[in-house]
Amino acid sequence: MILFFSAYKILSHGISLEKIAIGKIRVSQLYLKLDNKLVLQIEKLDLEKFLQTPSKKPMDIEKLSKYVRYFTWGIAYFQDLSIKKIVLDKENVANVYYDGKKYRLLFPKIEADFDIQEDESKLKLNIQTLKLVKMDLHTKGRIVYVPKKNEIAFDLATEYKPTGDRVFAQGYTNLKRLRLELKTNELKNLEITKPFVQSIDSPTLKDWLYRKIFFDKAKIESLSFSTILTQKGFLAGVEKTLKGKIKINIAEVSLFNGLDSIKAQEINATLSRQKITLALTKPTYGETNLDGSSIEFSNLFNSPKMVFFIKSNTFNYSTNLLDLLAHYNIKIPVKSIQSPLSADLKLSLQFLPNQQHDLSLGGNLATHAAMVDMFNIPFFADEIKVGFDITPQYKYVYISANKAYYYNMLYADVDGVLDLKEQTYKARLKVHSAHINTNQEVNYFQPYLQEKNLNFTYQNEEEDEEEVRIPKYFKPSELSPVLLKKYILASLKEDEKPYTQEILKITNQENFITDLNINFSDSENIEIVAPEFKIKMLIQNNLSIITFDDFSLFRKYSPLLSYLDIRGGNARVETSDFKAFDILFNIDNLWLPLYDKKTGQNITSLEFSGRIDGDEMQIDTLDKSITFRRKFAQNKIKIKNYDFNVNEFLDSKIPAIQQALHGSGKESEDNNVSMTKEQVDDKLEFLRLKHQYQRQHGIKAQMTNIEVEDMMLYYDKYKVPTDEINIRFRDQRILADLTYKNGIANIDFIDGDIYIRASNFSADFVNFVMQKNIIHGGLFTLIGAYKNHTFSGELKVQKTLFKNFVVLQNLINLIDTVPSLIVFKNPNLGAKGYQVSQGSIIFGINKNYLGLEKIHLIGDSMDIDGNGVVQLDSKEMNINLVISTIKNLSNILSKIPIIGYLALGSDGKISTNVSLNGTLDDPKTSVSLAEDVVTAPFRILRRVFDPLNLMVDEIKNEIKDDKYRQEDIEKR
Repeated sequence: MILFFSAYKILSHGISLEKIAIGKIRVSQLYLKLDNKLVLQIEKLDLEKFLQTPSKKPMDIEKLSKYVRYFTWGIAYFQDLSIKKIVLDKENVANVYYDGKKYRLLFPKIEADFDIQEDESKLKLNIQTLKLVKMDLHTKGRIVYVPKKNEIAFDLATEYKPTGDRVFAQGYTNLKRLRLELKTNELKNLEITKPFVQSIDSPTLKDWLYRKIFFDKAKIESLSFSTILTQKGFLAGVEKTLKGKIKINIAEVSLFNGLDSIKAQEINATLSRQKITLALTKPTYGETNLDGSSIEFSNLFNSPKMVFFIKSNTFNYSTNLLDLLAHYNIKIPVKSIQSPLSADLKLSLQFLPNQQHDLSLGGNLATHAAMVDMFNIPFFADEIKVGFDITPQYKYVYISANKAYYYNMLYADVDGVLDLKEQTYKARLKVHSAHINTNQEVNYFQPYLQEKNLNFTYQNEEEDEEEVRIPKYFKPSELSPVLLKKYILASLKEDEKPYTQEILKITNQENFITDLNINFSDSENIEIVAPEFKIKMLIQNNLSIITFDDFSLFRKYSPLLSYLDIRGGNARVETSDFKAFDILFNIDNLWLPLYDKKTGQNITSLEFSGRIDGDEMQIDTLDKSITFRRKFAQNKIKIKNYDFNVNEFLDSKIPAIQQALHGSGKESEDNNVSMTKEQVDDKLEFLRLKHQYQRQHGIKAQMTNIEVEDMMLYYDKYKVPTDEINIRFRDQRILADLTYKNGIANIDFIDGDIYIRASNFSADFVNFVMQKNIIHGGLFTLIGAYKNHTFSGELKVQKTLFKNFVVLQNLINLIDTVPSLIVFKNPNLGAKGYQVSQGSIIFGINKNYLGLEKIHLIGDSMDIDGNGVVQLDSKEMNINLVISTIKNLSNILSKIPIIGYLALGSDGKISTNVSLNGTLDDPKTSVSLAEDVVTAPFRILRRVFDPLNLMVDEIKNEIKDDKYRQEDIEKR
């Protein structure tokens, strides 16, 4: 008590100290006096060494709350306080003043003015100014301290001077628990947060806050938490109880450099239960509509995670989404889906300590009637579903497309899995139909656009024109000029139509299911495989390579392969634009009437290479024996080093050959009835007028020309040599020219009929064909036609000598046995053969018979007339001849014994009737009565053939006018 009284007495008079040191704290010129309260004046307070001493333990929450308590107690005991100079370090000083009403603190980083009001139960601090100088933060407000309860309440407003943004804080603490609530005015940006985060070593956080987040205005409507003031419990309490509402208008978040921003008209952020949920109004990501979507942040203080919930019925699949996924090395080969989708997606970003992110994507997309680009392959589907199951461990995308079209070539249901980790796509196709055609217009027609009434109308350029049907038979001379022109234009239009044949055809009835595998692990070599058919497609940067390992695997589904009877082979096709193609293909297991000229072996395989570029084609066999060129709608084929079997060609069951010979369908039925001469003339006249129109208007003719060198033709047992064969296809008509030495044969194919005119063929040619040396010298001419499965014609001979002919030798032997004939026999007959100055044979030949309608030979030694029939399979013959060995001997008729075998004709000839029977190889000859000439052979001939002489006369008239052929030769 005495000590306390003594101290009080001393302090009431005041204490002055020049210098004093308390540990590392030095004080100069100190004055302390007790009045109503303490009066303290210090000239200099040196804290430099004290502040240099590091604290052994970090300041914890409990110590901080004690210091606050001590400060509030301490300021209540001073009446006057003045520290003029507080040395913090060599460069920074501070000072403190208190006059009993106001405190003024001046520190390098802090300036404060506040007054204290005290009543019986409370201590009130009215903060006039609290400046955090370097942060540009100014705070005003009140702090109320209740000593008895040890409670502090505060209501503060902090302004960030550069922007004028303000934060309002209200709270309460009993120095054991803190409750805080924050609000702001409308903020224009996040600059107000800079003073608080500039010292934080987190470039990622700063990048997000100041370079990626933009908005028109934002406001924290409420942000609060309640926690205990202990070292362990403070952050846990904040994390557990933090909640709030933030409203942001016209916001934009740039996720990554080079990517589009997420934009929204308004964002309402809700903090609750350790999560931040962002409700978005009219959000978009680039072109992608994100309506109905929201964002959720969780684990804010430990391992932050962002989840983007995308729910939308108008979701747009765009490159923006692909770019975002590609940033996380998720490259989806579905480039576009051109239709709004319904989306239910969950996109998660897990933020890792090393500033990396793990992305997960789940959910699905669905749409109807959409165009899709996948692996740069466009297709349309009536319904598409895309399911995502992407995690850091695996990456699957499930894609199903119902009623999917690839142009007009494929219509199928597709169900497949994209493995983005292995970068493969494995799909199963249920094919409703597949049609791949030689006609690209058919292939790239888009039937689904018509079915769905989309903004597309498919039509030919001349669709609106009146369709003109040309009748099979008509007279051009009876047509009006207008109608004639319509027929010509319709015929030209028909010519311009591309060749149309189905390469692949699968129908729904076949219930065809197959697999399709795609490997895109190497982006520069995407591999597509159809294992069922062993077809592989390699897509490179500027090149696509398609290989067909075995034609036989899809021959069942290929009308073209069946049409050409291609049973095996392989092909390789290269293209950079699917307009021009380089091809290499091999055809195996062939049946063709072609034979190798050197070896005589049947050609069973051919290898080709070439290029197709639009309407231009260039295809050759590797040995150049067959070359094909197409340019300006004209085809040119050259063939060499091969021989040809005509029988095999005519008997071929290959549909392409059958159609070339006989037509198809109704056309084939019509061709069973040959055209009359008048009909042929009318058709040729129309073609002449059509060609005249083409020349006048500069229209290129649609034509195919085949040139054949040095080919041997085999027919039955006969060989026909040729030097050149030229075949032209034009206007559904085939013209062929065959030459051998000086001989030439013109062959015309008109509506299933074949017309032949051959002239100037030598005896050597005939001997070679017959494989016998039976004639010598002379020239031969043949004119005829193949109609209704029968060839009818006339063979003319000039100045030729028959020898070594079994039938002729038998005739000569017969003459030698008849006494009445020997008398008049020419001595030259039989010595060297039978010399014919001129003659003709009118004949017909079908599958079973050779009919000799009229044999008329005029020779130096005898004349021969007759008719008959030869059965081809057995070579049996039944021929009647009238042989005249002496001519113009009417002056010596009295010397001739007429016994029934000889007759004198009106021309003064002496004739004998001879019958030929047996076979061609073993003929039997006999003299017959004159009345026998009109019996058996003639009856058989009439039973098998129509009158051949009339038919041949008609044929001669039909092909007499060669203007059309001459016109064709001039065009070449």
